[in-house]
Amino acid sequence: MVLGVLALGSAIVFGGPGQKWYYSIRHYRWLRAAQSAFDRGDLPTTSWTARRVLERDPTNLRAVRLLAKTARQQGTRDAIYWQSRVVELDPDEPANLLEWAKIAREFNELATAVIALGRMPESARQTVAYANVAAEIAEAQGNADLAARHLDAALALAPGTPETRLHLAAMQLRAHSELVRSEGRATLDQLKSEPRWRQDALLALAREAVTGGRAPEALEATHELLAWGYLGREEQLLRAEALKLANSADFPAYLRSLQAAVASPGPSSPADLNAGHLVEWMGRQKLGGEALLWATALPPEIGKVRPTALAIAQLETQGSDWLALRAWTKDPTWANDEPLRMGYHALALVRGPSELRPPGAPESLWAQALKSASSDPARLERLANWTAEWNLPQFAESSWWALANAADDPGRALDQLSVLYRQRTDAHGRFRVARRRLEFHPMDRLALAEVAYLGLLLEVTEPDPAQLVEILRRQPPLATEAVRACALSLWRQERVREAVPLFESLPIPTREDPSLAWFYGTVLSAAGDVAKASRYLALGANFPRSPEEEALFREARLRLVKR
Repeated sequence: MVLGVLALGSAIVFGGPGQKWYYSIRHYRWLRAAQSAFDRGDLPTTSWTARRVLERDPTNLRAVRLLAKTARQQGTRDAIYWQSRVVELDPDEPANLLEWAKIAREFNELATAVIALGRMPESARQTVAYANVAAEIAEAQGNADLAARHLDAALALAPGTPETRLHLAAMQLRAHSELVRSEGRATLDQLKSEPRWRQDALLALAREAVTGGRAPEALEATHELLAWGYLGREEQLLRAEALKLANSADFPAYLRSLQAAVASPGPSSPADLNAGHLVEWMGRQKLGGEALLWATALPPEIGKVRPTALAIAQLETQGSDWLALRAWTKDPTWANDEPLRMGYHALALVRGPSELRPPGAPESLWAQALKSASSDPARLERLANWTAEWNLPQFAESSWWALANAADDPGRALDQLSVLYRQRTDAHGRFRVARRRLEFHPMDRLALAEVAYLGLLLEVTEPDPAQLVEILRRQPPLATEAVRACALSLWRQERVREAVPLFESLPIPTREDPSLAWFYGTVLSAAGDVAKASRYLALGANFPRSPEEEALFREARLRLVKR
């Protein structure tokens, strides 16, 4: 037995089949542990364990699938990235593409959803599942006609399918034509007689009646929902809204009953309705003042936890009650939502009276919030979005970088940072963004060109701009960004005359666009073409440039004056 153990140890240490066997067993155990964690709802452990598998086996499909499911449940856009990896690893399975489209639709990344659907093979498009997802995406794009055509196709593939009839009828309720809307109501009236579809049909009818301001129909539909025993969050809140819409004398008592149910949950309380939902709903119904009076008096175990604490903070923010927001978010009692509490508290300090603001406190709090959320892309994204929503530009850069460094797919964060640095004409910031993008997508031609150009401009040697330029040269035709990088490379090699023909290969409108014209003018100036350089420098004179680019521009203008 001892010899067997020694032999196994030698195989592991010195490689060979034994080492592969050892890692395969370890991966199998990790995958089982990851799946077990996912099944019991422990998403952080699922993510950590699945990532350990990918460190040794980057193409492990089961691990990638688990990460896609985990990110989806966590509500982070990384789900789109991981599902795209599933597609890469298992490209012949149409269900993977359909799932990619669905996830992208959930996060409103409609361009990605369209790409995913476009890659579906023709045979897989002749299915009800495809038609339904395509209809949802078309609807999200605001193309009701296309959505209806997809649903008609689904009905043709499976005539009389209740689910598709329900979806089509719900869409018809949003049509401009009263005739079409009435057709949708008629279908839903039929479907509500079938137990399997009754709840969905009644909900669709109730939503449409409430949205349309038709109080009698809203009261009837919501009464029927409750009478059938559908007592979930949406049903209860729709009933409250119908009573309020009708100015019913029963509304105050009904609202008090909901407040009592969430304040002291019991067997009859709606399982999916809590105090936070009720606060948010009252805020939307312009009952914010009443909501705050009630919610801030709740016991701490209800009021100071998610989602109630967040809903109260949001109402105080909407009402610009900065002293109340400061008091509400002062104590660290929000458990996993501590980063968000610190974000709200920082906002209260920034907007509140300056004489009550300790020096540097908002900046320190925001930095703590980012650090606390460093392993949670969903909360980091929320903090980053708040910098725009609350007009806090002083926190934007650090927030988007925190997300760019934590997210599995940093694309959105890098896009935001790119806009920020272009507005500031900050070449160093643009270089950092492009280099991070290149780390994520090594063959992204735009990122390659940006890193090469800015590396030459800023005299940065890592990564080597010359190597990047060589890669770009091997990928004709050269895009505008690549022309700029290649031209600057030739200029640095004192071969500036060879750079001029690169610009001539571009369309005239592209060369004359101010964003490129100023640089083309500097190249022409260095090459000695005074007349042409003067024209292009004038075309790009007002384009915003970084200090380093402005130095090139001024040198070009000086050359013209001297000649």
